Amino acid sequence: MPGMGKGIASSVATSFNASYNNIRLALLVGICGGVPRKKDGGEIFLGDVLVSNGLVQYDLGKRFPDKFFRKDTLGESLGRPNQEIRSILEKQEGVRSKGLLEGRLASYLDVVQDRLGVQRAGYPGTEEDFLFPSDYRHKHREPQACSLCDSCQARGDPVCYEVLQMRCQVLKCDRTISGVRTRIPSEVENPPPAVHVGLIASGDTVLLSGDDRDEISAKEETIGFEMEGAGVWDNIPCIVIKGVSDYADSHKSRRWQGYASAAAASCMKAFLCEYTVPDRFMTTISS
Repeated sequence: MPGMGKGIASSVATSFNASYNNIRLALLVGICGGVPRKKDGGEIFLGDVLVSNGLVQYDLGKRFPDKFFRKDTLGESLGRPNQEIRSILEKQEGVRSKGLLEGRLASYLDVVQDRLGVQRAGYPGTEEDFLFPSDYRHKHREPQACSLCDSCQARGDPVCYEVLQMRCQVLKCDRTISGVRTRIPSEVENPPPAVHVGLIASGDTVLLSGDDRDEISAKEETIGFEMEGAGVWDNIPCIVIKGVSDYADSHKSRRWQGYASAAAASCMKAFLCEYTVPDRFMTTISS
């Protein structure tokens, strides 16, 4: 797509519909922000892949001085996937099918990494997978480095604009309070991505707030945040496949984007290996 957001995604989907009149399934592949802990207690790590079984348009609603109300009536919400897509996803959620999907994903990811190289698609390492407390702000940490950042103590307090372009190491964000996130078992040096199927939040906002991430995910039971799905969803039968490149908090960086993109693309290929076009949509070409 030429850019981010629902508007551009909707325009692309509309163009596709005008050019192809029998689209049965679109796969929207890219990167997203992940919810580190799911409602069922499972964990999502950087580099994992999220697959949508539904979308929540979390930024569509009414903003009052004290709170935001999302529009969630039947006429304003995104519809659930059609029967064909629901059947596909129900199959993928089975233990055997999920294991097969993750195994193929890992194999295809190895091929992508061999072709693109470590710089573009390599695994950054578990030591780069940091999850800061939700209320730990991304700001200047050294005393007197910035008066505005020094005065930032509460959730709504502002920080300087410069920190948006600066890495945690430069700002001296305290990694000791976050701890490195590791899978169990942790003896695998480069753990393969896990696949998580669930509701994904879609909106026109790049979410950079751990507090808002936790609040929205707890209310809507979402597992991630992305920006294009809502624009495609009502135009073409769609499944969103996104690699987790950050935790949708203020410490977002580009460090994991290459790997997450490669993981999502590999998941797409693995998914297509399991996808069978229903007989009623097959056409016979006479010689």
